[in-house]
Amino acid sequence: MKMYILIRAEAPLGLAIVAAAHASLAAYLKFQDDPDVKAWLAGPFRKVVCAVTAQQFEEAKAFPDRVVLTESAWEGREIAVAFKPRAEWPKAFQFYRLFKELKKGPLQFSKKTPSAADLQGRGEAYFWVRGGSFNRPLIVQASNGVRTIEGKPEPELNFTFGANFPPNLWSSQLSEYAALRGLEWAGPIPEA
Repeated sequence: MKMYILIRAEAPLGLAIVAAAHASLAAYLKFQDDPDVKAWLAGPFRKVVCAVTAQQFEEAKAFPDRVVLTESAWEGREIAVAFKPRAEWPKAFQFYRLFKELKKGPLQFSKKTPSAADLQGRGEAYFWVRGGSFNRPLIVQASNGVRTIEGKPEPELNFTFGANFPPNLWSSQLSEYAALRGLEWAGPIPEA
């Protein structure tokens, strides 16, 4: 028996830690009278905390017996989803990345916007970004894509910032937003 807690990967680390604690308690309180929860409490009551993309987060909310948490310090956005403890889990859960501390060492920021080569052969990667209108560094998802320009498909990176930006921005669109000008990038963040 184990409880899964999924945290949005782009959430600031401090808020993510608090969200995991709140999510565990919220799921327990919501399902405390369920026989599976009682069996979970009698055993080694395991919890698995994973960092997920915005898309994985939305897809996971379709699974039953869950509680979704928002964070007022993160503009009221959804930050975590916790699931009632159970013995058997849908297959998708085995592919979620465990939430782990980043490797120590100074981040090397650069004004160079990431390119497909920076993804190091992966379909997606996460980068630290600072500057623009952000008052602290945040994590941004970058993924390979193909954008049609004047009828021609062109490979280009797509970025998911969250906050008050469209869900998918092409690298060539970043300069269109005053809040995203002058950004500095670090990464990609190593896979855990």
